Amino acid sequence: CSGDHRDLHSFPTRRSSDLVSLSSEAALKKSLEILERNGMISNLRRHWLINCLTADATRAGAELVANIADVAGVGAVEVISARPPVEAQPSEAKFLNVEASLKTLHAPEVWANGFYGTGRIVCWLDQAVAVDHPALASRWRGTTAPHAECFYSAANLIETCATDRLQTLGAICGADPSRGDTIGIAPGASWTGGRIFCRDECSFDELLNVLEWAVDPDGNSATFEDVPDVICMAWQVGTACNSMLPDGIWKLFEHVEQLGPVCIFAASNQGERGAGSVTLPEAFGGLPDDVF
Repeated sequence: CSGDHRDLHSFPTRRSSDLVSLSSEAALKKSLEILERNGMISNLRRHWLINCLTADATRAGAELVANIADVAGVGAVEVISARPPVEAQPSEAKFLNVEASLKTLHAPEVWANGFYGTGRIVCWLDQAVAVDHPALASRWRGTTAPHAECFYSAANLIETCATDRLQTLGAICGADPSRGDTIGIAPGASWTGGRIFCRDECSFDELLNVLEWAVDPDGNSATFEDVPDVICMAWQVGTACNSMLPDGIWKLFEHVEQLGPVCIFAASNQGERGAGSVTLPEAFGGLPDDVF
């Protein structure tokens, strides 16, 4: 990719959510207060997982923020889109007669060595899910821990944003021990979840909120038993080379992994046309050890 050459004037003239990457916050407070008093920015939100602020801003407000010395970059908070799962048959399989996708991943060899994900926590950031589903219910961590640590949703466990996406969680850890059926790579793992999509879309700042919950579900940085081993996501934003997010925002996932969880992104069934035919986040090459 040759890089993104958009300047600030490519921002829409309507009010939009803008994300500010900060090199220092100390000198910003007064300037931001002035902009707030003049109605040029509002709904200012600070994030701790990465050094940034999000706000609703007029175009003029965004331009003034971009010119503050301590601001490393300004970009638009983009809408991220859920990746649709690819349907396949059969939808169920026995441990000893597994689906083709699990054979491709060499899951039977891993299981033969005793690795089923038992004792591990996978965190699934997607849509809401029926926690009583027979392939998932026994291993939802909320059966033994406070619900607030095991599912993040503004509407608690009640989904109001269309259908769930059980296929994605099923591919991670779906299994019905009573029948011996499995469709997931880690049928022994327990799972937690965070709802980020409403009708298959959400804003990037909501992703920031959910990730800050996911890396510290109980809100106590001195405890670690609640922190997931893996965070799985299936979404896309922008193109392979460009997004309107500030460049520094992708260090977000480096910070997540420094706190423990491994981030895994679904790349969908794209990529047949070679370099540039997959989109962000998996196309981002600046963090080769952190974007898997």
